[in-house]
Amino acid sequence: MRIAVEGCCHGELDKIYETLQHLETREQTQIDLLICCGDFQAVRNYDDLTCLACPDKYKQLNTFWKYYSGAATAPYLTVFIGGNHEASNYLAELPFGGWVAPKIYFLGNAGIVNFGGVRIGGLTGIFNQRHYRMGHFEVPPYTESSMRSAYHVRELDVWRLMQLRQPLDVFLSHDWPSRIADHGNKAQLCRYKKFLAKEIMDGSLGSPPAAQLLKELQPAYWFSAHMHVKFPAVVPHAAPHASRASDQPACTHFLALDKCLPGRGFLQVVDFPEASGPKELCYDKEWLAVLRSTHRLMRMQQRQPPLPGHDLPFWATPSKGARRSVPPEQTYVWQQPEDSQGLLDAAANLKAEWQSGGGQRLGPPLKDLDAIEDAFKGRGSCTIPHNFQPTAPCHDPQGGQRRGSMPKSLPRNPQTLALLAMLGLPYNLDPPTDGRGFGNNHPAPAQANPEEIDLDAVSNGDAAAVNPEEIDLDGLEEPPDAGAAEANPEEIDLDGLDEPLDAGAAETNPEEIDLGEVDEDESPSDKLTDPRVF
Repeated sequence: MRIAVEGCCHGELDKIYETLQHLETREQTQIDLLICCGDFQAVRNYDDLTCLACPDKYKQLNTFWKYYSGAATAPYLTVFIGGNHEASNYLAELPFGGWVAPKIYFLGNAGIVNFGGVRIGGLTGIFNQRHYRMGHFEVPPYTESSMRSAYHVRELDVWRLMQLRQPLDVFLSHDWPSRIADHGNKAQLCRYKKFLAKEIMDGSLGSPPAAQLLKELQPAYWFSAHMHVKFPAVVPHAAPHASRASDQPACTHFLALDKCLPGRGFLQVVDFPEASGPKELCYDKEWLAVLRSTHRLMRMQQRQPPLPGHDLPFWATPSKGARRSVPPEQTYVWQQPEDSQGLLDAAANLKAEWQSGGGQRLGPPLKDLDAIEDAFKGRGSCTIPHNFQPTAPCHDPQGGQRRGSMPKSLPRNPQTLALLAMLGLPYNLDPPTDGRGFGNNHPAPAQANPEEIDLDAVSNGDAAAVNPEEIDLDGLEEPPDAGAAEANPEEIDLDGLDEPLDAGAAETNPEEIDLGEVDEDESPSDKLTDPRVF
């Protein structure tokens, strides 16, 4: 089995598919699956563009709408995670994953699926400590602040992934695990991306939760994007995963990939010679059991119920005089909100269930595994149903360009309803009616606590200035509608996709597999510009 991995998509599905078809013809091979590492931009219409966090000059419909409408069919089964430039309103309809178009599957806020015997996991978004311990409270109509916090990783999703006990073959994240540069050719990375040098040296580059998942889950492969550069590394594991066979190497092969542009390292094909299962997308039993056992903890509000093993609830506020640079668990004090007893009781009951065996990473409770097994038997299969349904009008190319309008609410996606019904779970994704701690379409409480720090308060006028994750494309290349948009797919330089690493990198990582090398032809401006400021 051959799986193609792509970095940042930025809505350029036509070009990515054409590149794969060119590669198949050139190499006389077959690609079975495409996986994308974020910034997918599943934009259906101009309204979705109002929910895309980037400057207006880069808000382009691109080509996804054709696959959503049925005007085109994806030539490859495609699986993706979200990044920090998405139509957040659409992805928010599918927090547990689902089809955004026929043959194009979103993994959800976090998710695990199986394809032909290859187990694939992923985590959507990027890390930002300010919102890490909150719930998924953001819904349309978004503010400039909530449009960005919507794509920030939440601890609940990371904690769910941490409960997995069975081995993973592939894991996807948009931003890199922290300290990953220490395991590759750091000097070469700094030559091509000079702005990263300081963060690499002080250890601030990357996501600490992703690093935690890498250490604990130890997948065979980990793929990321975000930084618009191709960078391979090999991460050794001092304490190998308990489920790993004794003859398997205790390491993870990491590869970051670029975005889809001619001459850039945005694509890698990986062989899985031992994968022999049916080439169809299937639910993962262990993951669904984790979702089922933790469903009661999911809230569409800022105040997140405490997780099992945590002494403090997530809505705790910083103690007076506490420095923000100190880890939250050392500076937060408990301030119990009104009407929170139900949340506390649910968390206490779940903690007892998960810790009954003496630990926090025992896998989901047996009763939930049995429930999933019964659900599969009732369906006759664990195959993910092809139950895509449009939930918003698609762009009409005959209607001309118009100014989009911010959506006022989120619809209940039929796929989410069907999955919850299969799991025997209630729908708990509607916003609270009182607006307490919730998003932006409800008024704030009349009287706020004067000592409480509003962690979501970012003025609309200053949002662009204080957002360090956005990507400044000025100086990188022309806007998507100029030049590159008309590029012939035959002009994309596929040479070097599978070339060996240079001698220096090979000596640094003697176990490193051949994942290709960083492109030599990046423009000087790209080497000097931080691609996170968009």
